[in-house]
Amino acid sequence: MQSVRWQTAPEWSFKGMLLWLLPAPPADQLPALPKFNRGRGPQLTFLRIEGVGDRYVLRLWQSDYFVGDDNRVQGVPLWFGMVTRERIMRPLSLVTTTRTDKDWITPQTVLSRDLVAASVPARVVREASRVVLQIVEN
Repeated sequence: MQSVRWQTAPEWSFKGMLLWLLPAPPADQLPALPKFNRGRGPQLTFLRIEGVGDRYVLRLWQSDYFVGDDNRVQGVPLWFGMVTRERIMRPLSLVTTTRTDKDWITPQTVLSRDLVAASVPARVVREASRVVLQIVEN
């Protein structure tokens, strides 16, 4: 995914916490604020920097389910996630915060386009209010 500008998000650390207190830290060095699913934070987080104050954040969790055929003992773990666009804000130039956009379509479109550009076999399935991005292992 690095070939299409996605990078692993920085881990939370003391330095990462201090960056949030600076008025203008680089967006690619700020750790992503955690979002939780069933009390668990994501196991994988990726960033795509769009500019000085914009970035896309892809958060992935491994589910308790496995997908596979009869040739595999346990199958391949099923992952699920969310992709959002965050706006980096610096109110009064005192601290840094983020705001997650309410637009869910644009981040999904950007991720889908980037997966195709990176030659990842993926397809988008839209059902009513849900969008599922399926990535197929060869």
